[in-house]
Formats: sequence, C-alpha cells, structure tokens
Amino acid sequence: MIPLPLPGALFGTLLAWGLVRLPPGEALTLWGGLSVLLYVGASRGPEPLWRGVLIGLNAGLNAAALLPWVGPLGLCAAALNLLAASDLTCRPRFRHLLGWSGWLLPLGWPATVLGLGAFGLNALAWPSVRRVWMDRATGTVVLVGGWLWWPGFRGGYSLGQFAFVTPDALGLVAHETGHTLNNAAFGSLFHFIGAADELQLPLLNPSRRWADAYAERLAEGHDPRTRQAQVVGLWANQSSVEA
Repeated sequence: MIPLPLPGALFGTLLAWGLVRLPPGEALTLWGGLSVLLYVGASRGPEPLWRGVLIGLNAGLNAAALLPWVGPLGLCAAALNLLAASDLTCRPRFRHLLGWSGWLLPLGWPATVLGLGAFGLNALAWPSVRRVWMDRATGTVVLVGGWLWWPGFRGGYSLGQFAFVTPDALGLVAHETGHTLNNAAFGSLFHFIGAADELQLPLLNPSRRWADAYAERLAEGHDPRTRQAQVVGLWANQSSVEA
C-alpha cells in the first residue's frame, strides 16, 4: 500500500504548478488560503495525507522559484524537498541533507532572514551571548543567551536556519532544530502559520497548550527524549508515534 504522504505530495506539486500560472496577486492569496486550510486539515484530519500535500506544494513552488536561476539544479533541490514526504525522514543522513538544504530553498528564506536579523540584534549585546555553534545535523546556527526575550522567559524559538535558547533550556535544542527541518520541508509560510497556531491555541481553548499546535508536535518529534504525547514522528528515527 502506498503511504498517504506520497500521493498527497504529488497532488501538492500539481497545485504549485497551477498557482504559478496565475497572476501574482491571485496566486499569493490562494497560496495563503490553501496553506491555512491544509495546516488545519493536517492538525485535525488525516494528517499524513495533508502533510504530504503541504510538502508537495512547498517543493513545487521551490522548483518554480529556482528553475529560472539555476536550471536543473533547482529540480534537484526541490526533489530533495519532495522526498520529505517519504520514509527517508526516518534516516539521519537524509535529515542532514534536508536541514542543510534549507539554506538553498527560497520558500524557507523569509524565516531565515528574520533569524539572521535576530542573530544580529543579539550580537549587538555580545556579552549576553553565552555560546554560538552550528548544529551539523541540521545546518542550524544555535545561539544560547542573548537579550531578545520576554523578561523571565525560559525556553527557545526558531527562525529558519537560526535557533535561540535561554541558557537554562539547552534541552530544547533538539526541538528547535526540528523547526529547522519543518522550515526546509514545509517553508516559511507554514512556520508562520504554526507560530500563530501556537500563540492562539491557549487563548481560544484554555484546555489546550501551545505544545498542541501541529507545527510544535512535528518539531517535538525530532527530540528523542521527548515525553510529550501526540507528537508527529516525521523526524524521529523510529515512527513509533504518529506516522
């Protein structure tokens, strides 16, 4: 039996090629609306299918953006993106390639540009930065410390290929680099929708937590030590949680 994400990804690719043939304004509006609907569908419906459509849509748009500039090489990068809908995501070597490819995939750049800006602002107060390193497994620049936090905040956040954690929350690095993989596979628009979902969930439904947001459950699946229930095991070595 063919896994649901694969036909979903092929359908998403067709949607992408349909979008690029529309006038830019219509295409952007439709892309935004489709992305929200697919995100909601993945968080509440047959998750693997809608996840595949989201990945295929992102891969198709990446291909369309890259082809005029780098020709067939753009198809190679988009194909790597598309393979995030396959079982290869359970293999660390594939996740390494996908994470590093996020630097090259145009639809992941908006979040990465914001991350670069946050990194630069933190660098202005360099004594407050405890440590900076490159996570070689995902191609993520990780900064510990800095000053761009709410007072008393303990935790972290991710913006494209950059992740930021407070000094007392180093255990969150695996989660934040899971967001890097999300950004490469699904694009920055998915990242921003996920952030909105995370922020509004407790406001609309006090019985739910920020960790219940779909994008958060995907990223948490990258942490092998997670104790959170209902994670999506897309980035796990073994899909013993949601497939």
